[in-house]
Amino acid sequence: MIINKIANIIIIIGLLLLFFIYSPVLLEEADYQFKKNSYQDMVIVDDHNKVEEVKMDVQILYREKIIIPKSFDFSLVIPKIGVNSQVFPNIDSGDELEYLPVLKQGVAHAKNSSLPDESGVTYIFAHSTDSFYNITHYNAAFYLLNKLEKNDEILVFYKNKKYTYQVESKKEVEPETIAEELLALKGDYLVLQTCWPPGTTLKRLLVISVPKSKI
Repeated sequence: MIINKIANIIIIIGLLLLFFIYSPVLLEEADYQFKKNSYQDMVIVDDHNKVEEVKMDVQILYREKIIIPKSFDFSLVIPKIGVNSQVFPNIDSGDELEYLPVLKQGVAHAKNSSLPDESGVTYIFAHSTDSFYNITHYNAAFYLLNKLEKNDEILVFYKNKKYTYQVESKKEVEPETIAEELLALKGDYLVLQTCWPPGTTLKRLLVISVPKSKI
């Protein structure tokens, strides 16, 4: 009897741990499935001069779903998955003390990668978490990054300009091969990266996109 009780307790503890690890991911997935059709109808305010006008127009806000970028200085908007996140520039991707506080607030532009108004690779990263007990403390912006497919649109707002990209490919890679993957890209690219699977740091998911237009 005692052995059976101990076994049951272990099973219950195991199930609770799984719930705490994966419930944020499951909630994000459920939220996406519920909202994905409405994401297609989102209206994005792409001119910082119109923000106050839109906020004042109650009828527009009621009639349409509006996305106002978090920051026209630097932000990332992915309409398909409802991402609207501030981007913090020039963050050292190898320094946890520097990037972990940032990733609680938004996503990070990697130090030494190109900025949107420069040629080269713009590298933006976020982590699903560093450990299961911290999973609810980190920005969930990239939990749904795997939903992106070829030709999906990604918008970057930088210094009051909009940069439009289209997804070209995505891949799972080992953490130690990221630098090699980035060096292999010749030309102008936007690379989004998160830990994969969500809730772990086992691998990295890269979404690689190319410029569509610059306004």
